[in-house]
Amino acid sequence: MMRIGKYIILVLLLTGCAPKPSERVVYVTTPLNLPPKPELQKVRSDSLVCVDDETKWALLKRDVAIKNYISELETIINSTKSEK
Repeated sequence: MMRIGKYIILVLLLTGCAPKPSERVVYVTTPLNLPPKPELQKVRSDSLVCVDDETKWALLKRDVAIKNYISELETIINSTKSEK
């Protein structure tokens, strides 16, 4: 009789201390819309005559950095869309 009581206590302790199953977290990607690209204004070379070469190179580097950033953001936005 004492043995059965020990088994009952053991079963109650084990079931009371068992971890509860955790809820599964599911992440859902929301597709983002790609905004239209702004049209960058063209600058004619004769309007930059008064600007020194160092400034022209700085403008060129800035434009390349902006275009690369736009391309990277477009890639991120397009990755949110599911391929069907």
